[in-house]
Amino acid sequence: MDNLFQLDSTQRLTLKLISLRDIEEVRFLHNDPSVLSNLTNPTEVSEQMQLNWFNALEDSQTSYRYVCRHKKTNQLVGVFRIDNLDPLNRSAMIGLDISKEFRRQGYAYEIYQYMIAYFFNIKKYNRLYLSTLESNFQAINLYEKLGFQIEGRQIKSINRGGKLLDLICYYKINENTRIQI
Repeated sequence: MDNLFQLDSTQRLTLKLISLRDIEEVRFLHNDPSVLSNLTNPTEVSEQMQLNWFNALEDSQTSYRYVCRHKKTNQLVGVFRIDNLDPLNRSAMIGLDISKEFRRQGYAYEIYQYMIAYFFNIKKYNRLYLSTLESNFQAINLYEKLGFQIEGRQIKSINRGGKLLDLICYYKINENTRIQI
């Protein structure tokens, strides 16, 4: 993994590139039913699957994961995802999973604000995008509070318990980006 994104911390959190010693704790977060229910692929991950994923992630130039830990307790607050990183067009897909005990305390907002500022102000990226299930009302409220706009929907594309749900696609544009010729 290259050092494209060297992060530091927010007011309450440290953000570090995922390491081998983090992967089991991250796997437990991923496998939490309340997290799985909001992912496009709700399949539980085994230890071996997680190790294989981590090894592939280390070789990736387009996907990164950051563990977000509480500064005082070092507890895992969440995992921030960067996928489809496109330095040429300066865009990336982002996402975040928050541990159950840290939800509804402003951590997701804090992490997203930090990462959006980092992408737009430091890295000069033009566009960030993400998606969520139409049933994930907390995420929808958060994304809209952060200034993301609906780009479209993948209609009835996600099966949850025999019910087909829309995947809502959001984007945010850096209004300060200038194209260099």
